[in-house]
Amino acid sequence: MLDPKPNCSGTAKQTWEDLNDLLQVRFSCNKPQRYRYAVININDYDIPEDELLEELSNKGFTFEKSGDTLQIS
Repeated sequence: MLDPKPNCSGTAKQTWEDLNDLLQVRFSCNKPQRYRYAVININDYDIPEDELLEELSNKGFTFEKSGDTLQIS
């Protein structure tokens, strides 16, 4: 049996798990250093901005914020 067709009328917010997965892939040690960065829109995440920025800093990431965009390195 099939599941019902997904209703994609709204965009689901990303979670901590989604962000962690993205960062682990982007900062993988088998990538050249010049490719080890990520750019995200804070509004895409269901995480308070201050909590997100604090956690990035605590885990050794640096970032530049421009409006709602973060470039993480």
